[in-house]
Amino acid sequence: TYIQEGRASAVMKSFRSMLPRYSNVIRDGKVRRIMARELVVGDIITVRVGDQVPADARVLYSQELKIEKSSLTGESMPVTMRTTAHPDDKIEDASNIIFNTAKCTDGECVAVVFAVGDHTLIGRIAHLASSTTVEQTPVQKEVRHFVIRLGIFAGILALIFLIICFARGKDWHDAIVNGFIFVIIACVPEGLPFTVVSCLAVTAKRMAENQVFIKELRSVETLGSATVLATDKTGTLTMNKMTVSRLWFDFLPTVAETVIRDYIHQPPRYTASTVLPRIYADTLVRSPTLNLLELVAACCNGARFADETDLSPEQAAAIGAEAASRRDADIDRNILGDASDTALLSFMVRRQPVELLRFHNRVVFSLAFNSRNKFAITIVAPQDKFYGTTLLNLESGSDTSVTGLTGDTTSTATTAELTTKPAHRMRIASLGTKDVRIESAERPVEARLLLMKGAPEVVVARCSHFMLRGVRHAITDEFLEEFRSVYDGFGSKGERVLGFAYLELSPAQYPAAMDSQYSWDKGNVPSTGLCFLGLVSLVDPPKASVPRAIQQVRGAGIKVIMVTGDHETTGEAIARQVGIITKRTRGQVARESHIAIDDVKGEFEAVVVHGRELAALTTDQWTHLLQLPEVAFVRTTPEQKLQIVEQLQRLGHVVAVTGDGVNDSPALKRADIGLAMGIMGSDVARDAADVILMNDDLASIVEGIRYGRAIFDNLKKTIAYCVTHLVPEAWPTLLTICFDLPAALSSLAILAIDLGSE
Repeated sequence: TYIQEGRASAVMKSFRSMLPRYSNVIRDGKVRRIMARELVVGDIITVRVGDQVPADARVLYSQELKIEKSSLTGESMPVTMRTTAHPDDKIEDASNIIFNTAKCTDGECVAVVFAVGDHTLIGRIAHLASSTTVEQTPVQKEVRHFVIRLGIFAGILALIFLIICFARGKDWHDAIVNGFIFVIIACVPEGLPFTVVSCLAVTAKRMAENQVFIKELRSVETLGSATVLATDKTGTLTMNKMTVSRLWFDFLPTVAETVIRDYIHQPPRYTASTVLPRIYADTLVRSPTLNLLELVAACCNGARFADETDLSPEQAAAIGAEAASRRDADIDRNILGDASDTALLSFMVRRQPVELLRFHNRVVFSLAFNSRNKFAITIVAPQDKFYGTTLLNLESGSDTSVTGLTGDTTSTATTAELTTKPAHRMRIASLGTKDVRIESAERPVEARLLLMKGAPEVVVARCSHFMLRGVRHAITDEFLEEFRSVYDGFGSKGERVLGFAYLELSPAQYPAAMDSQYSWDKGNVPSTGLCFLGLVSLVDPPKASVPRAIQQVRGAGIKVIMVTGDHETTGEAIARQVGIITKRTRGQVARESHIAIDDVKGEFEAVVVHGRELAALTTDQWTHLLQLPEVAFVRTTPEQKLQIVEQLQRLGHVVAVTGDGVNDSPALKRADIGLAMGIMGSDVARDAADVILMNDDLASIVEGIRYGRAIFDNLKKTIAYCVTHLVPEAWPTLLTICFDLPAALSSLAILAIDLGSE
């Protein structure tokens, strides 16, 4: 139809708006900038930070290339690309394939084009979205069935009246007009179309007040008729923004919000008059370990404010004077950088003025994170004197005094007191540690700090000590066991984990004169013997309202399943956090029992299905799978999302699909009702959907379901009202025909009454 063609045209227009306009291509040995539509298969292209990939291409050379393709595949984190890939990987998962419209967030590459136009991944998605047929809504089906039944009834009744007229000897003109046509007019509810549209329009207006925008009136009732809600993860269930989730330091796993709320941050600048926070105080309030960890998070960080500039001493003093208000202002500033660094900087902004911390710790050398080393290094030069560390020996019988332990610069405590106080003994005896460092002495300005951030297993392998409440301890098996337990625990919940460490550089070996001479290639940057500080986990967190919304949708009798392109661990973790998966799965039992998943026996009511398994499923297996109470699909392609919707519809379900990315558009269009995110959603998803959640809040669906079900009840009452006029209009006509009584109503009078009253 014309309307369907118009919708398909709008979807295609949205796809075209996503395509990059220009591309850097190597032709005749020279780099040229050409229109992206002029690319052909076999062209050699270059992609740098900030570029959109102009075609599907295979990477020939990569310099720490990271590609963000969440709208295409559902992965919330940028993916590091290489020149090789695992032979068993699907093309969508291959680490050496970059796709048209994906964004380069870091590094650069040279690649060869192997697909352009409709043959690219986004081209195939566009074809699926534009060619998908639109099914009738439940209310359309119900009204159609009612009209057919009413038409048959009216025809039969009119025929009966016509026969009675002829039997009573009426002439054919009188029989046709007062018998046949009269009954047809009486039976047809002329006001029904207007009444239905009015009900839908009023309900659509009420839903709009609840941030649910209905693009087509026919979709109003469909949401209330839904029996299955298939929801995307990234941007729908989650915020599509990496955030610091948890920290582990001083042997304490702590959620980020607790750190922000309860821990006192240490000032970035120390003078002789500065009163140090007590080292051996309540760790729920102060932690020297956290202070150093935050220094690494702020300075060993490639993210920057969009408007960040080098501070002058006057500007730094002004920021220090209004630190609290400055922190509130920094929260709203735009941050540029990759997802991990941006998350760390966003966390630090809520702790203290980051620019001030960086001002007092000038970066003299930095080594960016790369896939080969799996860590980043920054060397900072403190700009003022500040309290540092003094090496102590805690061998038995030692009587060394330590200054600065009680919150001022004059008090002392002996090591005997240090090791005998129950609250301060920590794990010194059990760990067998002798050499410790205590933050107490004033370090000269020439001292440099080396800060390291990276993959936890790589960082801890380069450390000889770890810090516990401001005290350095030699790494032991007990520490490593605790480290692995926490690391595995964070990772099992789908969180990305980073390790943090530092090293104080000796001024004698690394004087200030070396600041401009540090070079990783020359080997004069130390990277071993560091002190491990802790772990930080990053996650794309669920929206706060989602768990309750999922519970309410289920309470309305609607089954909720998750369909995402993200990884299995991340997908299952989010599904559990929001309540889509609550029972044990086969994979969970296998992990907990340390056995192969095929060795797990028994039936399970919850299942997490990988996209690679879908191709081998038979019709019966699909039926069994979709009848399980709790289902989540991970690593799915746009074609597989579409297939899942079609299989649900085959089982008779009315399917609602939520999504925000380009990869969701075919399923959004094919579903009985598609719901797109209004803020985070792509233009393609919004054009393909029937309903737009203007506030990106899944809880708005609950109100939509309530209004949708109410309108179905209202429509049934409206139809009943429209049909009730049949009896008072038909009986007088029948009496007139049978007993030759005067006509009570004419055909025009009945038509006027019906139109006026209905």
